[in-house]
Amino acid sequence: MAAQLLGIDMSGKVSLPTQIQKFTVLKSPFVYKKHRVQYEMRTHSRLLQIRKVTGTTADIFLEYIQRNIPEGISMSVYQQAAEKPPQVLAQLLKDAKKKAKEAKQKN
Repeated sequence: MAAQLLGIDMSGKVSLPTQIQKFTVLKSPFVYKKHRVQYEMRTHSRLLQIRKVTGTTADIFLEYIQRNIPEGISMSVYQQAAEKPPQVLAQLLKDAKKKAKEAKQKN
């Protein structure tokens, strides 16, 4: 809802595998070794990819999520920025496209 209001593209929603940790604990500290209790902790993970967003919009969106996150849920954020390729690579790509176009015209 907040992403739609801010005009954010959240096209990549991926459910990651659930991690299950099992613990077995003795029920009694001394005599009754056969009496045990088993506990299980499940960690559900989600990956959200937010694309083409400005810095201020991202800050507002992350602050909104952090304020409204339910108790017992943690969040970690990793930022990646797309960079322009170096001038040398850009020139090589241009030359390769030009050669491919010429080869296509010959056929």
